[in-house]
Amino acid sequence: MKTLKRHLWVGALALGLLFIELGTLFMVTGLDAKDMIRTALAEENVTTGADAVEYGVPAGVLVTDAKTAEAQTEVIKKHSFDRYGRYTDMDRDDPNREAYLKGRPCGTPSIWPSWGSEWPTWPSVSAR
Repeated sequence: MKTLKRHLWVGALALGLLFIELGTLFMVTGLDAKDMIRTALAEENVTTGADAVEYGVPAGVLVTDAKTAEAQTEVIKKHSFDRYGRYTDMDRDDPNREAYLKGRPCGTPSIWPSWGSEWPTWPSVSAR
């Protein structure tokens, strides 16, 4: 018991160092993801639309940061709702469903290239 008390600080030190290493890893990963998204947005060469003024961003500005990307996303969402309505209100055989999904995500194919231009298909569930 005396030995355990004497060397308990080693375990606490190891746990503390582990937390510091994990924190550093999470910070580096987060900064890398931010850089990846910023690079993908710059490659897309997207500029804000005229409606972006409603969301606090001038029109015609290159989308390079979170504020401009969020404003442009809201503009795209607004235009999608105005043109197609809500996705949940569309009929299953509506040909606009695919166009609605492809128009909604801002920069998705370049950020997650494994999806590409094809959306995953889910097995249909038949009613019994």
